[in-house]
Amino acid sequence: MKNNLGDITMEMPARWDTTLQWTDYSCNAESDRIKYRFQQRSNPVVLESGFIFSNYPEDSVNQLTIMHSGAAAPGPGGWKTMAEVHVGNKYYCTLLDANTQFSLDTIIRAGQDSFSILAPVFTDTTAYYHREVRVATIMNGQLLEFEFKLLSKTPQPGMNRFTGEALGIIRSTRLKYQR
Repeated sequence: MKNNLGDITMEMPARWDTTLQWTDYSCNAESDRIKYRFQQRSNPVVLESGFIFSNYPEDSVNQLTIMHSGAAAPGPGGWKTMAEVHVGNKYYCTLLDANTQFSLDTIIRAGQDSFSILAPVFTDTTAYYHREVRVATIMNGQLLEFEFKLLSKTPQPGMNRFTGEALGIIRSTRLKYQR
């Protein structure tokens, strides 16, 4: 990971054959986000930017995006406990709809690390099939987020296993901290 944050090891599905990395710039450097995306080569590439908003395509999105602060170096952050991280993760999911329900709402341990896991249930969306799993943890004092996203107008193979597959990937995740 950039900025000497550390290394991540995880088991990825073979279909995610493309990796992208970019900085999502914001109005101030403290809000810049470094993003790493894993997706299928055949799907559209959408690199978000804090300056230009572009909606996701309504179809053909199946990806994992890992995000962390673009600050120059890791160090003590504002996140102290996984309970705080979980509340912040839930708040983010409810920004557009305070009544958001979750099919999965838990904190799990994988290896030596804990992860906040939420799977919001979407009822009002332009895509007929929308699955998302949001995961957050603390790495070297910084918030590290994982966003699994699937959007499709038609049923996709394995769609009913999407949340379980995301959970399996997180369970395989190991974080190695830079010292």
